[in-house]
Amino acid sequence: MFEFLFGTQGFTPHGYSLAWDPIVLKLHILADLLMVIAYVVIPALILSVLIKRREPELTSRALALVCFIVACGTSHLMGVVTIYYPLYALEAVVNLGAGLISLAIAVILWRLVPALVALPSHRRLMQIIDAREMEIAKREKAQEELLKSEAALARKVEELETANAELKEFAYAASHDLKSPANTLTLWLDEFELEFGENLGAEGPEMLGEAREIVGRMRILVDDILRYSRIVNTDPDQTEEIDLVSLTNGVISNLGGDLKAAGGTIEVGPMPPMLGHPRLIFVVLQNFIGNAIKFRAPDRPLRIDVSAKIEGGPKPEFVLSVRDNGIGIDPKDHEQIFSMFNRLHSHETYDGTGLGLALCRRVAISHGGRLELDSTLGQGAEFRLVIPMEVAHVLHAA
Repeated sequence: MFEFLFGTQGFTPHGYSLAWDPIVLKLHILADLLMVIAYVVIPALILSVLIKRREPELTSRALALVCFIVACGTSHLMGVVTIYYPLYALEAVVNLGAGLISLAIAVILWRLVPALVALPSHRRLMQIIDAREMEIAKREKAQEELLKSEAALARKVEELETANAELKEFAYAASHDLKSPANTLTLWLDEFELEFGENLGAEGPEMLGEAREIVGRMRILVDDILRYSRIVNTDPDQTEEIDLVSLTNGVISNLGGDLKAAGGTIEVGPMPPMLGHPRLIFVVLQNFIGNAIKFRAPDRPLRIDVSAKIEGGPKPEFVLSVRDNGIGIDPKDHEQIFSMFNRLHSHETYDGTGLGLALCRRVAISHGGRLELDSTLGQGAEFRLVIPMEVAHVLHAA
């Protein structure tokens, strides 16, 4: 093998074919040496890039390209050697190796053609980079604004918590300060009647009765405001599983006198347990059932149905319902009755302060739910407390 590669075998150097012309020889040598230098520098640059980039997917293909370039450089170097030494067999083997490597590179490049065609141009690439940089800048600005908004929201929440605490203190103080004059005024009215009752004339007792009624309404209003304040400031994390049947029976027991006086009946259907605030749900049931008793129809026996169920769907909901056959509510007044102090009837017709349903809506909000009303004037009403099951479970887990 050594003799085959490095033996001259009677060949003459390539210089003889060039008649040893100095100019021709120098041109051939210079051209081949320049090619050799280029084929050495280019692989060196590629290898330096590979060392810095350290990308395995790129490295394998780039090394194949380096082998191709080095093989071509070696082929040109053999062209310089054979001018003086007739090592044509070695040159043939070197050229054969270069040819095989070149063919392999051609196959690799053929497979890379679709990916190379899909590569964006330099201009398009710069446009994409500019667009991404603009998008990043917008996101950074949006994130900065979001952080500012979160900070502002945190301040607002803190201010709201402070305001709620102040409102709670104010409600307690106001209820005490208002109850005290009301009690004093009641005593004065009693003393006034004892002292001057015989001299009041025919209209005096009636006027005193109206005054006592007004004072009584004021005391009820103060109690309702205090109750509303307590509900607003209820801790939302104090949830537990509620036995609605037992809770409803407790409400019925509280309202037993009114129900008996109205001559009505209450049907309590099967109800699954729910997650919530027992005291607040008690308030809702008492208001729903109490309103059904209060706003009963005079021409038919009162009937109240209390039920609860879980409605399926993409977002299951727990629905607590109280339906009656009372006087009903005009659809145009459905939203109005849930506002604070809004009343559809005069005090002479029906008593109350207009805070009951506002309390119920507040309870619904504290449970992450809502109130619904289905009613037509003269056809009874159905009030529903609707709580998303997901919210209820999250509140319970908290």
